This record gives sequence, C-alpha cells and structure tokens, in this order.
Amino acid sequence: MAHQNIYTGTMLASTWEQDFSPLVLAPPVPGGELTFWNILPKAADGFEPTKYEWVEEELTPATATLGEALDTTETTVTMASTADITEAGIRAGTLLVNATATTKKEVISVTAVSGADLTVVRDYGGFVSGSGGGTTGETHTSADEFRVLPTHEFEGSSVTKSDAFPWRDRALAYNYYSLVGEHTIVTGSDLVREYRGSTPNNWAYQVNGIVQLMERKMDYLVLRSPMVARSSTARGSMGGLTWLATQTTGATSGTYPTYDTTSETFAYEIFDDAVLGLYNRGNIGGMNLVLVVPPTGFQVIPYIHESAQRMDYARENVRGYFANSLMSTITGQRIPVVISAALPSDSFFLLNLDAVRVHYLRGRALKVYNKALGQDLDDYVAQRWISELTLEFQRPLDNCVYHTGLTYTRPS
Repeated sequence: MAHQNIYTGTMLASTWEQDFSPLVLAPPVPGGELTFWNILPKAADGFEPTKYEWVEEELTPATATLGEALDTTETTVTMASTADITEAGIRAGTLLVNATATTKKEVISVTAVSGADLTVVRDYGGFVSGSGGGTTGETHTSADEFRVLPTHEFEGSSVTKSDAFPWRDRALAYNYYSLVGEHTIVTGSDLVREYRGSTPNNWAYQVNGIVQLMERKMDYLVLRSPMVARSSTARGSMGGLTWLATQTTGATSGTYPTYDTTSETFAYEIFDDAVLGLYNRGNIGGMNLVLVVPPTGFQVIPYIHESAQRMDYARENVRGYFANSLMSTITGQRIPVVISAALPSDSFFLLNLDAVRVHYLRGRALKVYNKALGQDLDDYVAQRWISELTLEFQRPLDNCVYHTGLTYTRPS
C-alpha cells in the first residue's frame, strides 16, 4: 500500500518531496504508453543507498528428486540428496508418486530411511499390478521429481530424533538501487506567456509533462533494467523483472520453465500452460496473477479462443487499474491482462504481483530541487526530479513465467 504524500513546502519552494506512487496511478495520457508500472505496490522504507536486502522465504518442499533410474522391482531407492529427504520430511510411512511423469500410477511406500537411501514397498496398494500390489511397479527416470504424500502412522506411534522433519530455509536476497532523474527549464519570457488549452500556464504544463515522462520511463525501468553495482565508474542500476527472471535461463520449478525461450506462435494453450507451471509449484492459491503482454499481444488475445464469446475476456480491476482478463482453465479464475510497451514484442510475463514490491530509499521517493527566476541572476526557472528506488522480487523461480521467442498472429 502506497504511503501518503509528504510535503515539505510547495512547488515553488526550494525542495519538496512526496511518495511517487500517487503521481503514476492516473490513467495514461492520450497518445502515451499504457503502463504496467502503476499496478506495482510501492513503499518508501529503504535505508541503504547502494542496495536493498530482504529475506526470501522458501516454500516448504513437497517433492524430492530421484537420484537413479528405477526398474519395476527395486526396493532400495537412492534419492538425489539427504537434504531432499530431510526438507520434505520423508520417513517410514511416507507415500510417494511420480510428479514428473504424471501418467505413472504407482504409489511407493517408504518403510525405512538411511542417508539418501529409502527402503520401499513397490506398487503399494496395487494400482499397477492389482491384487494388493507390493512387488511390481513401473520404471522411473533419474532426476524425476516425486511428490510426497502425507506420512501414514501406526496407532500409538512416536516421533524420534532420527526422523526427518519438514524444513524450509530463509535466504538473504538483494537488489541494487537505481538513482534516476529528469529536469526541465523555462526561460523568463516563456514563463509569463499564456496558452490556450487545458493548461494555459506554461510552467505547470512543463511540470506535468515531466511527471508523465517519468511514468513512462518507470515502466521500462521495472521491466528491463539490468542489475549493475554502483561504483566510481558506474552509475549502477537495479535489476528489473525480466533481468531477474532471465538469470535462471531454462530453469524449471515444477514442470514449466521460469524463463522459456521456445519459438512458437502464441496460443491460449501457451498461456494456460504457463499458469499450470505456476500451479505445479504449489502456491497458486495465494497468488495475485497478472499477464503482462506487449501491444502486439494485446491485439491477438481477443481472437485466441472462444473466451470472447463466453465473456471470459472481460474488464477486471487490478489495484485501481482496469484491464481485460483471460480465463484460466487451471485455476478457474480470470487472469488480468495488462499491456506494456516496455515488454519485448515477442514475449509475455506471467507474474504474481504479491511477490513484487518497489522500494524507495527513505526521503528519496521523489525529491524535487527548484531554481527560482533571478536566482544567481539567471533568466530562467528550472527543476530537477530525483528518485532512488529498487525492486524486491520474492522467489522469481516460483512467482513468474517469462516467455520469449513468441509470434503473435492475429487472424485475418
């Protein structure tokens, strides 16, 4: 939630400041880019001028990785690591199913754990072989992810220190600050001129134009900025959403890559598969999803399937900003579709808004420095706008899908 305005004077005083977010929540100006920036949550609570740090909280693991290929009868199963077993809480009584090859029917029951090795009963319950099972299951491939079902207990059982206890970690993450600025100047003669139109005062007209310019540039900043440390030779910049997503090229969480570079024509199925990828990561219920597309993508979306006739392609309110939406068959929810000219024309960005926040350095949300007419005998009025901000993005692997290499084709 944005902070309230904090004024230390007026526009004509030497300095004034306010939280930037109220300035960019207005609808875009006619002819300007429709923006993604205005739906991001913002807070003026940073302290350090070079980088902002936060704690990144993991999801409690519900899967473990297979460390070897399995035939149909092996009863000693080696997992990828003891850490996988411990963090997922696998112990005697745990049931496992293959989450990578989802057509597999076999349920595996763990009877003992020793390091990274599990002693198991194959085809527990007989999904594969019938008649109660217990002997012949299915083949599985090394590196398959196995979903951990709840652990089944004996009546009156006890927990021991040797059991694996589910565990999740906190990791320190950071992003650098971007120190950005704009400035404008109006001569004494231009200052006193009056113009027809909505803003006859020339100075107010120039100030409004700078605010609109910063709004449009901020859209590009939060999406496209690379992460570069500030130094004596580099001004430095924060990592934007696409930079943070592309640092894990081809990396997957669940069954869908966070950064997908597959060359293909955009279709409804691609969008829905991306939602499925996030769903398989286990936290879709707490997600506030938005689909960000370039203008070319926004032209195509009404045509991609029958949702326009079903009224699934409808207007949605996203933090005060109206956007159209698409129905996901995975969640049964409408996902708002927001247009951004900052996004490459061959891509889309599916994002959990609850995982993202813009942070301002305290007192630097928007600092305005004013030079009055006649100051130092100069025949002009000038102002300089400075904003110092960074982007917090919690667990990019789990909270976004960035897909490039797309072709948007609108039916003729």
